[in-house]
Amino acid sequence: MPLCSPWVYVPEYAAEHLRRWGWLALSVAGIAIADASAGVLAQFTDQIAAIWLANGVVATALLRNPTSEWKRLYLCAYIALVGGELFLGNSPADAVALSLCNMVEILIVTVPLRYFGLDAEFNRPMHLIVFYALALGPATLTSTVLACGYFYASHGVPFDALFVARYASAAVGLSIIVPICVSLQWRDSVFLLDPRKLVGNVLLLLLMAAALAAMREFRSLPLGFILFPVFLCFTVLRGYPGIAIAAILTCIATVLNLRASSGYLSVTPMQVREKLVVLQSFIGVLSVTSIFFASILMERRKLIERLKEMTAAALTAKETAEHSNLAKSDFLAGMSHELRTPLNAILGYSEIMKDGLLKHKCEGECREHSKVIFGAGTHLLSLINDILDMSKIEAGKFELHLEEMDLKAVVNDCAGLMDVKLLQGGLKLKFDLPASPVSLQADGRAVRQILLNLLSNAVKFTPPGGTVTVSVLMHPDCVRLVVRDTGIGIAAKDLPRLGIPFEQIRRSANVSHSGTGLGLALVSALAQKHGGCMKIESEEGTGTAVAITLPRTSAFGMTGVSVAAE
Repeated sequence: MPLCSPWVYVPEYAAEHLRRWGWLALSVAGIAIADASAGVLAQFTDQIAAIWLANGVVATALLRNPTSEWKRLYLCAYIALVGGELFLGNSPADAVALSLCNMVEILIVTVPLRYFGLDAEFNRPMHLIVFYALALGPATLTSTVLACGYFYASHGVPFDALFVARYASAAVGLSIIVPICVSLQWRDSVFLLDPRKLVGNVLLLLLMAAALAAMREFRSLPLGFILFPVFLCFTVLRGYPGIAIAAILTCIATVLNLRASSGYLSVTPMQVREKLVVLQSFIGVLSVTSIFFASILMERRKLIERLKEMTAAALTAKETAEHSNLAKSDFLAGMSHELRTPLNAILGYSEIMKDGLLKHKCEGECREHSKVIFGAGTHLLSLINDILDMSKIEAGKFELHLEEMDLKAVVNDCAGLMDVKLLQGGLKLKFDLPASPVSLQADGRAVRQILLNLLSNAVKFTPPGGTVTVSVLMHPDCVRLVVRDTGIGIAAKDLPRLGIPFEQIRRSANVSHSGTGLGLALVSALAQKHGGCMKIESEEGTGTAVAITLPRTSAFGMTGVSVAAE
């Protein structure tokens, strides 16, 4: 249970409700303040709202929240709008009707954006165009027509006298507030507060102050155009937060100076209502232009970042391909020797036997020659089988032939096949096997290949007098086969490379070992095809232990069924 105060514990669900409704209460207060602020600002503009903030605030709150919260937000927003209208001194009937008109405007803007998913990347140029088409078209027009029609029917206010002013204030509010607030992120605010940006922020504010001062000092001149480069500087250097700051400063300055004899933008005397429409249009154009410019800059940054990622990925792929090509080149170079050696033995001794048989001299030596030929042919077949199996596994065409088998019997069979190599290497073979048979469902040839490869590696890299130990550990769902040697070991830096196809690690600076580099890679791949895994532990100069874990019952099918590995 979370602690909500130093003394009171409340259940988690209660804390969640408190947080949710507390946030909604703050939202209602914010919307109501935004609604009432229009009336406060109207005191400076002949009781005409210069910019309607509330609808933009509500639309922003909706677009920044999941759809599941919209019903609750719509209800709270409507209550807040009614409260704001009552605060401005409107009658309850007027407050209810005007708030309903505002909600219609908000619905027309937010529902299509969410339905078509355009709010997910709201700051994209095409998405902004759709938003402005809705905000400046059907949304604002519909709410304005409904509100003016209501005032005409209930109070006799001329339709055309109210239409332009109300439409302009609502359109400016939506077109400025929603794109900026929806696109703003918390990190943007932190970015503005960065001490390293302090000097730049001060210079931008001084630039804005200078432009506004010049417009105020020379009212008879149409100096409004100097705000365009100022807005662009804010946009380029500070993005959406910069646009917000520039728009706020411009709105405050123009509203405070609206009652001046010439105003900021007109060279001839104008009525307050006319000045207001001109100023609203001017600020709207400035802000919308800057917002589109910011969206284009953001798209450009995204493209640059994407290009950098693609370039990095391409370089990585190139390095991987080059490494793979180098490994395969080394593999082919090594394979030319590996294949040539047994082939030379086969051809050489076959020729001796052929000549000897023709001359009737191949009697006592034929047995020895045939043993060499058989050994070379067996080795050649093993090499070719490893290559073909690895190719099938990489192509996804390797087939498992499942059967019930005794792993203990397989270990004994494979150990018998290694007797000659163990004797030649002067090595001892030890067993740590369970007393009872070890039942396993697997591909018999694949399991034998795994064990023979591990034993062959252990023998190859263990000096005379060493020991190779084969262990089988039984678990309820799996068995673990471990081949441990007392050989030269593997350096820690080389361990990650083990099991990579065509990678052959040079374990000694003075001794080279034959092989394709496919042994452990093939072992790992065969184990994975069974749903198992391979783990290697080694210490240079001490020895190596390779553990293969296999499931007791294969996940690929029933006994005796051939299944193409995926």
